Amino acid sequence: ILAIVNNIGLNESAGVGVAEKVCAFTMLIPSAFMQSMSAFVAQNIGAMQYTRAKKALWYGIASSLLVGILIGYVTFFHGHIFASLFAKDAAIIAPAAEYLKAYAIDCIFTAFLFCFIGYFNGCGNTIINVAGGVVTLLFNRTIVVYLHEIGISAASIVLYARFMLNSVLSGYSSGVAPVISFNYGAKKYPRVLSGIRFTTIVGAAYTMVAWVAILLFPRFWFGIFSDDMTMIEPGIRAMNIYFFGFVFMALQFAGQTTFQALGDAKHAIFFSLLRKAIIVAPLTLLLPRLGFGVLGVFMAEPVSNVVGGLACYITMRKT
Repeated sequence: ILAIVNNIGLNESAGVGVAEKVCAFTMLIPSAFMQSMSAFVAQNIGAMQYTRAKKALWYGIASSLLVGILIGYVTFFHGHIFASLFAKDAAIIAPAAEYLKAYAIDCIFTAFLFCFIGYFNGCGNTIINVAGGVVTLLFNRTIVVYLHEIGISAASIVLYARFMLNSVLSGYSSGVAPVISFNYGAKKYPRVLSGIRFTTIVGAAYTMVAWVAILLFPRFWFGIFSDDMTMIEPGIRAMNIYFFGFVFMALQFAGQTTFQALGDAKHAIFFSLLRKAIIVAPLTLLLPRLGFGVLGVFMAEPVSNVVGGLACYITMRKT
């Protein structure tokens, strides 16, 4: 979509980028349902509590439909309010709001789909999630405050590239979580530890390859979404900074996956907030004012990858 919109104009491209951030934000609740459903169902199937697992599906369907209808209504009739949280320029907010109207109809079906993905994952049918590459990703709202139209479009492309690379890791991690949950519910603890090690090794290998690919071929990744020369040069520089230390995301995913699989909601929520709300958001506001300019916005991400990833994984190993 972004590759097509870039040929229309910068405001439209930036508007779609803003709208996609709103979409990611509004899908956080259905994504949380999906993860909770997956862990709960897998644990009960592992403990042979099949009736409770089936009841969870029906509760999940009702909750997902309710949330989907609510999100759809708000994004259709009040999309401009959400868009204004991520951008200040009326020329960008207008196309973003129009894009959200089309997205609003999809909210109901997406929330419904997430519910079934969580259930099927819990039952062991993880291929659905791996193929779909569903990822819960919150794009930091402050990333667009310091950028003009060209900057916002370039930033959107960088985030699209990350979304594409993260989809594989997210789908894989979500697929592994029910396996760990099943063995935990069945009290097969050696297999739980084996699953954690396997998740860490595969995730680290994938993110290292992805990081090297970004460093060696940044123009290729950026060119997938746009061939606008005014965006390519600043976009490539931002991409190299943004993806620095991407391998540490494997530690974050491994830790988060383990906490979710074992039903440790407190640690799962804390480390999710630690990386985005406690590290990324303040640094995104602070670094540009310390003389790093626009690039300071992108520098916050690798810092959060290293600090958040290490903190999450070390805590998981000690818990």
